[in-house]
Amino acid sequence: MREGGHRFSFQVICSCLKEVIFLQATAPKDRCKGLSMRCNDHPLASRYIPLVFCLLLLMCGYDTHLQTTAWAEVPPLSANRLEELRALLKVGLLPASPRQEAFLDRVVLFVAKGTLSLKMVEGTFVWARKQAAWPYPYFEQALRERAKRAGVKI
Repeated sequence: MREGGHRFSFQVICSCLKEVIFLQATAPKDRCKGLSMRCNDHPLASRYIPLVFCLLLLMCGYDTHLQTTAWAEVPPLSANRLEELRALLKVGLLPASPRQEAFLDRVVLFVAKGTLSLKMVEGTFVWARKQAAWPYPYFEQALRERAKRAGVKI
């Protein structure tokens, strides 16, 4: 749904709510005791109440979907955080050759671009550290496999 459509739906809900509140406020108070009874006494209320209820349910579900989507988007990492990640990988995985260090640099670059998620890299790092005293081979193999499943070639 486009944002403009979202605003239109919200405006419709607001106007319907105002109308229902107006109908409730102008209904004779001595005819019945409850809000729903006063509204139901008005001829248009039977049309507005179900409409407002359905629109509110629809909007609540749509807003929840938008919030979930917005929270799923991860902001780009700062240069400082990327340097910390690079240092963590190099110190924690103990690369033994320049080729292995270059692989770790590529991993940090993919994280910076957003191609690989930081969560995936950190999760693989923690897992590899538990596997052996020299965790680099486990990290490289596991991360390549996880990235391949995600459609990324490192």
